[in-house]
Amino acid sequence: MTATTSPTVRSLFLTTLFVTFLGISTHQAATQIIAVTSSGDRVLLFPNGTWRYEDERGPLDPFPQDPWERSPYTEVLVRSTAQGENAVITLQDGLVLTIEKGQIVDYSYYRPYSWGNHDERSWDDYHKRYDRIGQHRIEYDFITGKIERIGPHKIKYDFFTEGVSQIDNLRIEYDRTTLKMNSIGSTRLIYDVWHRRLEEVKAGKDQGIRIILY
Repeated sequence: MTATTSPTVRSLFLTTLFVTFLGISTHQAATQIIAVTSSGDRVLLFPNGTWRYEDERGPLDPFPQDPWERSPYTEVLVRSTAQGENAVITLQDGLVLTIEKGQIVDYSYYRPYSWGNHDERSWDDYHKRYDRIGQHRIEYDFITGKIERIGPHKIKYDFFTEGVSQIDNLRIEYDRTTLKMNSIGSTRLIYDVWHRRLEEVKAGKDQGIRIILY
């Protein structure tokens, strides 16, 4: 005897399956952040820290293979954990600044073809701080002790938030209450209105700049 399924039961099963699938798809979409570059490329970001181009063309390299070749646009890599508070910024000559909540927490010169890739820092025993990185001198503000120059790069700070507000001509703007970054140069960080979660990143046109948001 062959079991049969009534049209009503079959219809109910298919409806349940569709709703379940729709719920899974909606959950996956809600856990992704979409970054849009200035050239229109869309990058999908996933909760496990991985990401890919929407059209599967491969990842952005945060460091150049050839230090003399610079992209005409800002290259941005956004980790799925990024909330707009922390960034690694690589300048044209290879200076890498790590900024967390407005403060410089690390810095180095990235050399793609040099031994160890990074320039060594020299320690000043008298002042208890680094005074040089590779061939570049590090200068500090006399009152605050904050770094105000690394080699040719001048660094300025916001009067209200005390966060890094400018690296050479690259300006950084913050929300004064959360210290989340609103912009890095011409790159814009867009947040959810209600929860202030990072929702979208629009890459700018600052030539040779690479940004990792994490």
